Amino acid sequence: MQVTTLTSLISLFGYLAVICLNLLIMLTIWMPERKRVRSVFLVSWISLWALIIAVLGSTGSGDILHSLILLMSVPVMLVLTITWYFCYFQKRLSVINPLLVGIGFTVWFLAIILRVYVSLVGTPIGYVFTDLHWIPLLLDIAAFSIITVGFSKEMSY
Repeated sequence: MQVTTLTSLISLFGYLAVICLNLLIMLTIWMPERKRVRSVFLVSWISLWALIIAVLGSTGSGDILHSLILLMSVPVMLVLTITWYFCYFQKRLSVINPLLVGIGFTVWFLAIILRVYVSLVGTPIGYVFTDLHWIPLLLDIAAFSIITVGFSKEMSY
């Protein structure tokens, strides 16, 4: 599955920007008083992934593109999911249901992992979709439904 070099680089650097923004928000929640540690970690994270993208992202291979997106997503999605469970166990955010939001993000995390796996083993239908791509799409729908319910219901501690 070939894509153009420019398309894959733009896609990867755009995804890196979104991931870094999410990581910055999560680091601010977890370490509000340690600005220097956050800054050093974020600059190191961006530098590492920019180097990896520059070396591997220019191959134009869709398989490498999907694998890099998975590797960039895993740490941030883990921190994001753990943050919602942390809020639930610390009895924070009583105006929403952080447990349901955490469960929804866990399902979404599994859908991201499954999407990469399906794109590598499925029979290609086009650039993005394979014959098995409907499974992670259903998980996305379920995850966002659970997250929506979690944001709309209050938690009774």
